[in-house]
Amino acid sequence: MFDRYAGSQIVQLAGVHDNANHIVGLIVSDTDDKRSRRVFVGHDKEGAARVALMDGNGRPRIMLQVTADGTPSLAFLDAAGKVLNQIGPEKIEK
Repeated sequence: MFDRYAGSQIVQLAGVHDNANHIVGLIVSDTDDKRSRRVFVGHDKEGAARVALMDGNGRPRIMLQVTADGTPSLAFLDAAGKVLNQIGPEKIEK
């Protein structure tokens, strides 16, 4: 982790695999008191490589992914996580 202050976790290289979480990648968070995740670059448990850009509340708004079989997609989401527009054949899960 690269922190501005001890415990702030602004930039993280994460590798977590347990019953509740599966996170493998780079996470960039806000520097304010909310510490919302803003950027995720990594892969999910199904092997899809993913870049997620989140709003100030940590909600995914743009998702770029390539599945394990090589299928690419780009999705734009509203604040509730509903896909507003998508390029590519693969439905993106948030």
